Amino acid sequence: MTYAFPRKNEKDGTCRNGNGSSETAFKIGHLSTSQSASISLTATVERVSFGRALLNFTGGTLTVGSTTYAVVGGHGIINFYSHKIVLHINLKDSTGKQVHLILYGKNAHVPSPFSVGDHFSVDFAKHQSKLAHQSFLDLSATVTRSS
Repeated sequence: MTYAFPRKNEKDGTCRNGNGSSETAFKIGHLSTSQSASISLTATVERVSFGRALLNFTGGTLTVGSTTYAVVGGHGIINFYSHKIVLHINLKDSTGKQVHLILYGKNAHVPSPFSVGDHFSVDFAKHQSKLAHQSFLDLSATVTRSS
């Protein structure tokens, strides 16, 4: 099985949620407190090797409640065989404070080949997906190859 991902500098793909599903952030230490959450990420593929792809994040935003964070950079790995995705992203809030976002996704069934316009869904699980020291995230997202 081969996957046709764009190579480095061959433009990007996007990861967005907000398709009507419930996207929630739970306060760490107080799980009964929750807020709405949404995410939009832009990434390029650094390289593809046997069974996985390495991503480099170039832009995007995360909104938790009324706070919006901008993507500074980050990286991630998609495993084609286990259908999992792990993302480590650095963010900045409006005051310039830097925070770390970790997203652990399951059910990332990447189509083969992954052509322009193709997409797949991924579920980012609570407790493993978190905005460091602030919130656990429970998100569903769609990943689309844009070019």
